Amino acid sequence: MPGAVGNDRLQRLGLPRQLEHEIGDLLDRALEARADVVGLAFPTLLEHDVPFYVHEVDAYWNDVGSLPEYLRGNLDAIEGAVRVEAAGELLETFGGEDALERGEPGVSGRVLAADGCEIHPEARLDGPLVLGAGSRIAAGARVKHSVLLPGSDVGAGGLVAGAIYGQGGQLA
Repeated sequence: MPGAVGNDRLQRLGLPRQLEHEIGDLLDRALEARADVVGLAFPTLLEHDVPFYVHEVDAYWNDVGSLPEYLRGNLDAIEGAVRVEAAGELLETFGGEDALERGEPGVSGRVLAADGCEIHPEARLDGPLVLGAGSRIAAGARVKHSVLLPGSDVGAGGLVAGAIYGQGGQLA
């Protein structure tokens, strides 16, 4: 039924009845196409003079509606920009700046490792970095400023940088 998902959500917003179906249909199409919901809905709201408001907050805010924002939110949490209860252990740093410049093994920055991670002693980890449960990082691999999802496998000599690396991913 067209507009069913969007209209259910809109009934709680108090929109004028004549716009519920139009906006609901736009939202449904945007969700199906994985398109920018805001980019489709706001012009229609403006066109019909429907008021909407902005509220400024001093607290941390991240609209995790895209992969780059998901990555940023996770890295912000590790860096302490937002308070969260992290599941895992912050790794001790070792290897220093000289080792980093030479690409030698070590850990720099904040690195959160969940249960079951296997990190080879010859790997290089540069935080902020989140290692999901059961992640494996082989000898000579380098991982920096990323989120490894549970079960990820970074093979010998592999490089993951500024990325979200998922289960089933195998970098050799």
